[in-house]
Amino acid sequence: MNVAIIIPARLKSTRLEKKLLIRVKDKSILEYTFLNAKKVKGSTVIIATDSKEIVEEAEKFGAKAVLTPANLSSGTERVLYIAEKLKKNYDAIVNLQADEPLLKPEYIERAINIIVEENYLVSSLFFRNSSYEDFINPNNVKVVLDNELNALYFSRAPIPFQEKDNFAFFWQHVGIYCFKPAFLEVFASLKSSLGNYEKLEQLRIIENGYKIKMAPIDEPTIGIDTKEDLDKFNKYLEEKKWQNSSL
Repeated sequence: MNVAIIIPARLKSTRLEKKLLIRVKDKSILEYTFLNAKKVKGSTVIIATDSKEIVEEAEKFGAKAVLTPANLSSGTERVLYIAEKLKKNYDAIVNLQADEPLLKPEYIERAINIIVEENYLVSSLFFRNSSYEDFINPNNVKVVLDNELNALYFSRAPIPFQEKDNFAFFWQHVGIYCFKPAFLEVFASLKSSLGNYEKLEQLRIIENGYKIKMAPIDEPTIGIDTKEDLDKFNKYLEEKKWQNSSL
């Protein structure tokens, strides 16, 4: 199996300045994400960035980083830019968000296997979250699923609606997308009003009639968007609750 894992890594971030370069213990956030991706079987890992600072950081830990045009507006456009330049035929192209330092290699492989073995066009991951505070936090993306684990909708809003007194859990989306290579260009060309409202580009897929097959992971992960997320990441490392092979 040959897989290209492309990590779009933008330097600027509105809620946590230059978050990918923040060091936790002896590694940057970006390095944690890269080290997990590198352990995926049959993978080629490329960091796609708009920043020379990111390139310099990637070179420090031995990653391949490519500068993409500054006018690209999304992570998917950066992934497509790199994918179009790849000369090798890959079984799957993975868009792995750079701020997911705790996404284990076996979970990345779980999303890949949906594409390679089950022949879906797009896959992603989710986990069960029982925190009401996380449920109402717009930084945590919620996904509603059908009975076959296809995504029905993604939202920053608390869906499906649950009153606090009767709250049980929700499915939280994880920042990864795996594509059949031929579908990646189709995805980049799709239009969406819902995606613009929610600031979630994956809604383009659903809105245009395609399916995203979702797979569960066995434990929560932390996407680093805010200072609170960074504090959680530090806390978990200190308590050694995350038995991540890159730590």
